[in-house]
Amino acid sequence: LKGEAFFEVAKDKQHPFIVNANQVDIEVLGTKFNVSAYPENPSVNGTLVEGSIQMYEVENKLNAVLLQPNQMATWNKNSKKIITKQVDPSFYSAWTKGELAFKDTPFSTIAKIIQRTYDVEIINENTVLARQNFTGTIKISESSVENILELLKRDTPFNYSIKGNTITITNLP
Repeated sequence: LKGEAFFEVAKDKQHPFIVNANQVDIEVLGTKFNVSAYPENPSVNGTLVEGSIQMYEVENKLNAVLLQPNQMATWNKNSKKIITKQVDPSFYSAWTKGELAFKDTPFSTIAKIIQRTYDVEIINENTVLARQNFTGTIKISESSVENILELLKRDTPFNYSIKGNTITITNLP
């Protein structure tokens, strides 16, 4: 997998379902889960909604975790470690319902999501915005990039300009 996908897999112990994502595999025994494995990110996330999944490193299958519902496993390419934490899985599968959901999410992450969703490039020259975190849900079909930027501006004022598919965000004068 390169990118992000939501899976709903029927139980079949004789034929396990395995997702290959960068340098980790996620083995499934019947479940609902989300996998985020974008090539530009140094990590792979597996978020479990229902059932159970196991994430393990391809080159070291002993480097593994078994997830319970409402847990997310994150494998880091640099450290080769898999870390688990409790999460609200609805934030990680919102995109399957046509929504972008953020919870205390850094602007740099939001910018990447906006770039992928709306096929634009964002150049952020605003250092205050770069350090901001945001929480909220946006319906993709009802929102343009401009709508989202105007919403973010309410919390952290900034200027932006759009030329073609490139959005440049700058400080206020």
